[in-house]
Amino acid sequence: MNSLISIIIPVYNAEYTLNRCIDSILNQTFQDWELLLINDGSIDQSGKLCDQYAVTDQRIKVFHKENEGVSVARNLGIKESTGEYITFIDADDEVVKDYLAILYENIQQSDIVFFFFKWIYTDNSKLVILLDNFYSEERISIEKEMSLLMNNKIGYDLFGFTWNKIFKSYIIKKNNIRFVKGLATSEDEVFTLDYCRYIRKLKVINLPLYIYHISDGGLTYKKKSSSEWMLLAAWFNCLMKEYADEGIKVYLSKRIKTCLLNAVNCDKPLIYKFYIIVSKVIRFCIKNNIPVPYRAILRILVLKR
Repeated sequence: MNSLISIIIPVYNAEYTLNRCIDSILNQTFQDWELLLINDGSIDQSGKLCDQYAVTDQRIKVFHKENEGVSVARNLGIKESTGEYITFIDADDEVVKDYLAILYENIQQSDIVFFFFKWIYTDNSKLVILLDNFYSEERISIEKEMSLLMNNKIGYDLFGFTWNKIFKSYIIKKNNIRFVKGLATSEDEVFTLDYCRYIRKLKVINLPLYIYHISDGGLTYKKKSSSEWMLLAAWFNCLMKEYADEGIKVYLSKRIKTCLLNAVNCDKPLIYKFYIIVSKVIRFCIKNNIPVPYRAILRILVLKR
């Protein structure tokens, strides 16, 4: 019998945090789950730890693959998942013991559930992120709430993660929604925006179910290439056309401009490369009817000189 909830965890060199993460799943009050551990070419003991857990619990499935990044790892997890619902957890984080029970109860009335979280910093200080409860089956109201979540009062990008949501598997698989290969920045945001094109019910629950441990390394802090920023801008531009809410459009317009300026700015040691990238950015803007940020580009050029 298939499990109700599939939990997908990409694993890369997480030997010091993986036990904490998996143990928080084993301790869940809700037990009808499967755990897919995607070992993304780890060079430490992570793969061995995954295999050890799989021996002790038949609900744990391990997949070993070459290192291709978190997007490809999660896509493999989606492909191999059998659950009715899908959640994502990072290998250096953990969840509260009734995480799955609460999510299962709430996803019954929705196509996606947003929930909240606790940040734990390296000095062990904590910050709990919470917003108001919400539920709607009206598309206009759903998009308005999405806009509020993007531009919320706490100042955190709640679309920038997939680990603070639970998704329906059939929506993902029917519409072939996947993480974009080649993106290692905002890939969660693109995935969620792509998914929300197809939802008819959205729910937000004001509970901190996820414990996010902030570290000094990881993909978030790695320098991105100009091509990656351009790819992200193209995706935001494509997804913006799928939404009617003006707040979402304004938000994505700002994100596109930021991506294009990052693309221009990320190769500053090579001035000839700068001009090549600027040309690509200008062509992208003209093709997609986006205002060219000439003044911002000029400021970057002046700084380079």
